[in-house]
Amino acid sequence: MGFRDKEQFEQCMQSLCAAVANSGISCSSVGVRGTAATFNSNNPNKPGHYFDKKGKGTSDLDVFFVTDKRLACAPSAAKFFHPDKIESNYPKIAEWSEEWTGTLKRETTAGAFKSSAPALDEDHIAYTCEDS
Repeated sequence: MGFRDKEQFEQCMQSLCAAVANSGISCSSVGVRGTAATFNSNNPNKPGHYFDKKGKGTSDLDVFFVTDKRLACAPSAAKFFHPDKIESNYPKIAEWSEEWTGTLKRETTAGAFKSSAPALDEDHIAYTCEDS
């Protein structure tokens, strides 16, 4: 959800793979999680929340990439790198976020996970980067 069609989703994911690679980060895959992937929120702090509940274009897109490279910022205990930390340390990924937020007309940011992060066991839509 949040993309016009499969082609636009793939363009967005390919573009993120490129931004991550241009930032000097090796990554195996990228993807979308949260309500854009599942429609209903699995967050216990958001009961009854679903994609675009507050109107068209109101839900953000939780995009991520997977890497085991040491990054310029520290992950959380859950092995997650918050988008704010990613964007402040990696300008190419910040540019990607700004471009796709404009294209999709909804906040679109990329966080990162270590490959062993428990959250990767939750529902998500993954896309394999070609140069992995």
